[in-house]
Amino acid sequence: MQQLPAIPDIRKLKRTSGSPRHLQDTLLIGVFLLPAFILFVLFVFYPIFRSLYFSLFDWNGLGPAVDYVGLENFRKILTDEVFLKAIGNVLLIVALSLGLQLPLALAMAVMVGRDLPGRGLFRTTFFMPYVLSEVNVAIMWMLLYHPNPERGLLNAVVVLLGGEPVKWLADPKVALLAVFVALT
Repeated sequence: MQQLPAIPDIRKLKRTSGSPRHLQDTLLIGVFLLPAFILFVLFVFYPIFRSLYFSLFDWNGLGPAVDYVGLENFRKILTDEVFLKAIGNVLLIVALSLGLQLPLALAMAVMVGRDLPGRGLFRTTFFMPYVLSEVNVAIMWMLLYHPNPERGLLNAVVVLLGGEPVKWLADPKVALLAVFVALT
């Protein structure tokens, strides 16, 4: 019976950067990474640079881009009130998310892991949005925020307390807060 050769301990093998084995390993890694790199360039880098190219033109999105305007589009957008308001809203949502959602999420994670009274009920209510489909959750928020007090739960409570119905998603004063509550 023929004895198989011993398998060398790979921890004891020394590979120098110029050795044929090292070059072979590097080439093999490159071959395996090449398809992912091609897809990354094709679907990430190329669209980014193409959009930067088109941003230098007064272009309607159809036909060739021939009316070069340079950085004029960037000047226009940085002086546009609506754009600056949108950037402010995004920054506010980010700040609220970091300031409120993160500590709240950490507190809830601790509560899920601890053996507290009512833990089963808490876990059920906590994980329910993840179990329900996105459409059901959207319908739930739509019914909560509906402007008609007969259909919207929040406005029914507001009217019951003697207030006027609120257009939660149409009033600029409360829309951002309403969206943040739904996100949270």
